[in-house]
Amino acid sequence: FFTGKQKLVDSGGRVERFQRRYGQRGTRSKRS
Repeated sequence: FFTGKQKLVDSGGRVERFQRRYGQRGTRSKRS
């Protein structure tokens, strides 16, 4: 249980960080 939960949190955090970093750039480029 702990391993699965930790894995999900790790994956989610990594994906969120990537989306936020690339999302901000992509949104700015699309808006410009």
